[in-house]
Amino acid sequence: MAIKSTTPLPTAKLGTSNKRLRPGDWVVAMGCPLSLQNTITAGIVSCVDRKSSDLGLGGMRREYLQTDCAINA
Repeated sequence: MAIKSTTPLPTAKLGTSNKRLRPGDWVVAMGCPLSLQNTITAGIVSCVDRKSSDLGLGGMRREYLQTDCAINA
């Protein structure tokens, strides 16, 4: 996509979820959850090291980032 503008447009710096992210930080989630296209939502980080076992997913060894971002289906 190209946007033509006569004045400079503001930009947002994108980061990674594994560097200096702390509970209480504001985040934006973008993607295609549940096969829904072009989804974007914002929220606050609740936990940065939620483990699969905390969620009752003992067979999967993953770490999760927990937010209060709404993902509606």
